[in-house]
Amino acid sequence: MKKTGIVLSVLTILIAIVVAAGYIALPYLRDRNKPNIDLTHLRLKPEIILFTYRIWPDAYNRFINLDVEIGLIDKEIDRLAAMEKEFPQQKRIISEEKSVWDRTGKNLHSVLDNLETEVETIYVTYSVNEARGLQSINDSQESILKPVAEALAESAQLTGRLKTEPEKTFLGRIKELFSETSK
Repeated sequence: MKKTGIVLSVLTILIAIVVAAGYIALPYLRDRNKPNIDLTHLRLKPEIILFTYRIWPDAYNRFINLDVEIGLIDKEIDRLAAMEKEFPQQKRIISEEKSVWDRTGKNLHSVLDNLETEVETIYVTYSVNEARGLQSINDSQESILKPVAEALAESAQLTGRLKTEPEKTFLGRIKELFSETSK
């Protein structure tokens, strides 16, 4: 009789843990297949971003990476501008560093503009003739995405020191565990 009670208690606890884990993971699992269309630095229409997410994920990932890198650079430029005001006698040192960040930011914006133009062209081609649009993606995959990868690699050398791995919370570790097991 005592063993049956213990077994039932253990089973009840295990079921509660499984239900709690599912409850915690459900929003993450539901949202992980939704694309992020609120990219700050993109000027494309949401339907074009959704197109890249569904049809051309490599381009979509480049958009995400460019948006993140440009955001990091903008924050660093703002930080340096604030330092210029705080330390006016050291403006020359800060200006030199700021010009490096400005140049990198302008380069990434230029690469982003080119990528947006190319993706928009392919989107329209795909909308008019799906087969031709898919062929355009296949034909231009490297010529369009390679310059983006090169620009991102160059900027990553500069922004690498700004990227810190945030300490993972308990829920973050659980989400990571679920994402690793689903691969």
